[in-house]
Amino acid sequence: MTTPQHTSQRTQQQAPQFAKLLNLRKVQKKRKPWFVVKESKYRGGRVAERWRFPIGRHSRVRRQCKGRPALVHVGYGSPAEVRGLHPSGKKPVLVHQEKELLAVHATEEGAVIGRTVGNRKRLHLLQLAQQKQIVVLGVKNLAKEIEAITLGLQTRKETKIAKKTQKTKKQQEKEKKSIEKEQEKKKEQEKEAQEKKEEHKKTNPENN
Repeated sequence: MTTPQHTSQRTQQQAPQFAKLLNLRKVQKKRKPWFVVKESKYRGGRVAERWRFPIGRHSRVRRQCKGRPALVHVGYGSPAEVRGLHPSGKKPVLVHQEKELLAVHATEEGAVIGRTVGNRKRLHLLQLAQQKQIVVLGVKNLAKEIEAITLGLQTRKETKIAKKTQKTKKQQEKEKKSIEKEQEKKKEQEKEAQEKKEEHKKTNPENN
């Protein structure tokens, strides 16, 4: 098993051949048919599009009859040297944490940030990749992506603050209304008590 240093030297020496193989794979992929289970092609969406090898004794796909879907063969495969690599020639490595990103070999591998990673953590990983000069696959412009995420986080923070202030204002208004209602209620009660006293005085003048 070769070390990353040896492999990087080997790829530098065989760079033109490596590029040729990547180009060959690109051409092959254009010609390669989309392998699906035969029923998914002829049964109007009732069977999901997936690949299963036909095992029927009289299967025309297995016998490779004319007009039937293509059967998987070794010849359709990509060259072994570039199999599973990104079109840039780098090996994709799935990254979710900082330590996983730091373990990426910058010259041979490219980082792929997992889709479950949140924006705040994604921003930190992208900034770290920019600092360490690690290629992030699936991101065309790293600086623009960082800018977009920071802007999104900022707007989110602003809306959150605005919602909070709006909520407090509403709560204050609600409290103010409840205090006003209580005061009105007290006034009404005092008024009713005064009226009752006056009525009592009118009905019983002797007691006064």
